[in-house]
Amino acid sequence: LSGTPGVISYGSAVTANAGSYAINASNGTLTLLNGYAMSFANTGTLSVTVRPITITADDLSRLYGGANPALTYTIGGSGLVNGDTLTGGLTTSATTASNVGGYAIAQGTLAASGNYALSYVPGTLTVNLAPLSITANDVTATSLADAQFRASYAGFVNGQDSSIVTGLQYGLFPVTGSSLSYDIVPFGASAPNYAISYFEGLLSVAEPDAPIVKNQGLSSFTLSGSFGSVAFSNVATAAIGDASGNGVLLFQLGLPGEISPFDAIALGDYSNATGSNDRLVMIQ
Repeated sequence: LSGTPGVISYGSAVTANAGSYAINASNGTLTLLNGYAMSFANTGTLSVTVRPITITADDLSRLYGGANPALTYTIGGSGLVNGDTLTGGLTTSATTASNVGGYAIAQGTLAASGNYALSYVPGTLTVNLAPLSITANDVTATSLADAQFRASYAGFVNGQDSSIVTGLQYGLFPVTGSSLSYDIVPFGASAPNYAISYFEGLLSVAEPDAPIVKNQGLSSFTLSGSFGSVAFSNVATAAIGDASGNGVLLFQLGLPGEISPFDAIALGDYSNATGSNDRLVMIQ
């Protein structure tokens, strides 16, 4: 006996699909001595198993009201071979109207051929706060008491408007070097699904309410009006009004901590004011 038998299986090709393939033997180059006959028992099997791959969805983000980004993924495990590709795509329940938060990225229709064992790792699409700017409108008034405050907005999405904004308040800060101008500072607003930025406006008063009188040495006064009466003591102030303290509009230069925050009347709602800068209160 000389030579080499032939052994072949259709499953030996790198492009063979997963499955079982017979291993067939043949004479090949075998030669026998005289008096011998050759036969083959084709009982062998070649098994081509599925190739394991892992699909991991990429974590993504967008702003509230925006379109979803393309849902992407990475392929791990043993990877794709022979130019194979996946079909279908990932999916998420998030829409342009979805509130701020995290939303699962599911496998959806993404699939591989039967030659692969696909494992899926979900991702998260995060919907972040949309930016909203609130700008105090410039105001011209004949007196502080006549000033009416309004704001302009930029950044609403999904057909929303200022009706969803709550808690907006305005603070007034004297412009340095002017007795007739005040910065209008909006604050305290909230709106679901928005991150708010504030921008100042300018209040211009045509005539001063009264002569400026500074350092009157007031040691005690009473804040009166719809908020009730609250006595304050030892307040360092600069005031617009007369020397006797009648109808005085007071600029707060620093109140003791136990009486701040405070309420103000006549010039808007400052009930949540806590800053250390000058504020406006009306005393009688």
